[in-house]
Order: sequence, then structure tokens, then C-alpha cells
Amino acid sequence: WELLPFAGRVAKSKEILCDGNNEFVYAVDPSYMVFYSQTNPWGFNLEALRSYPAFEAIRELIYPNTMPTVDWNRADGKYPMALSYLGLGVDPVLHVASHDQKLASTELQAMFGTDCSDIIQNSAQIYRYVSALVTSAVFTELYGSGYEANCFSLLPLCKTKLSLVRSLCPATCGCSNGTSALALTGSCEGCPQACSKGDVYKASLSGLECVEKSGSELQHDATWQAWSSQ
Repeated sequence: WELLPFAGRVAKSKEILCDGNNEFVYAVDPSYMVFYSQTNPWGFNLEALRSYPAFEAIRELIYPNTMPTVDWNRADGKYPMALSYLGLGVDPVLHVASHDQKLASTELQAMFGTDCSDIIQNSAQIYRYVSALVTSAVFTELYGSGYEANCFSLLPLCKTKLSLVRSLCPATCGCSNGTSALALTGSCEGCPQACSKGDVYKASLSGLECVEKSGSELQHDATWQAWSSQ
């Protein structure tokens, strides 16, 4: 009975938050013009998307007690899947939301003091995230099962649209090798910018002759065939 007087307020709150069409996002420009877009214009399977580890990473931050223990270096074994800007305030986190793929892969490498190296094994957080990713419903539907959280296992995915693999495993994927079977070596495809500017990349091209191959030669060139399929 004590809660009965609040029932009307609860119902009103539900009406404000949930009634009507709420499947859109909007913004207001300086002239007070309103712009909007549907929240799911491409009709993605939302249940499948919720299996993506990003959702679990956020849930762990809200409910830290749900975080499993991982046998790594930290005494309590608690490693969130989310990466932290400890002691740097909110500005770096806000900045992440505006990253394009080029900047995202470069700054991810920078967090671990490198610029074109495999980093999955450098971080328990990333290891946990990738472990959850390769077993998620949305991942297995697109790429199949049997993958593990290491760059050698993920090698077949380097040539797919999954740019995260190239960001985490640039050395294994061939981002720093101009003659590798990887065509997607651009920073917009996930390879860190430094990979194509370093000495290793330059050395891989230095011994090549400046010769244009014929169509027949390209048809039998394994590297060209790999590039054409990406």
C-alpha cells in the first residue's frame, strides 16, 4: 500500500521513456534544425549484435563483480575487457568516439608502446576481448568457429573485412611487408599507419624491379591472385 501512490508516477515515466516511436537518434544544429536517423536502418539482427563483446565489456564496468578471474599478472586476476585511460580524465575517452579507422588502429598500438606489432598477447584486456569475440554469435555466423585469441589462429581473417584483426596483428597479417599476400595494407583498412612507413616495409620493396607484368604473368602470380580476391 505504501507504494500505491507512486504507481501513477511510474506509469507516467514509462510513457515518457517508452511510448511512441523511439527507434531513432537526433541532433540539433546551431540554427535549431533537427536531423535524425533510424537507429537500425540496415535491419541488423540486434540479438546477434548483443553477443558482440563490446556489450559485455560495458556490462562489466557497470557490474564489476560479474568480471571473471583471469590467470595473468594482476594479483586479483580481474581484467576488464575495456581499455582504460587511467588518470587522464574524460577527454581521451571522448576523443575515441571521433576516431576513424586510421586513427583507431594507430592509437591502439600506441597504448602498448609500439606502432606496428602484434599486441593480443600484450594485454589481458585485449586477450579477453578477442576470446569473447571469436566465440560470439555474430562472429561465428560470419566467419565460422574454431578461432583462438592469438594472431596465428586469426591469420586467415587478415584478408577479410574484419579490420580489427589487422589492427591487433599487423606483423602476422603482413602490414609491414609490401610484397605480402595482403592487399588491405592501408591504414583505412586497419593496418597501423607506421607499418607502411617503416624500414621493414621499405626494405621489402627495395629489391623489386620496376617491371610491369603481362596479364598472363599476373594470372599465374600467387600474390596478385591473393590481392584480386580481397
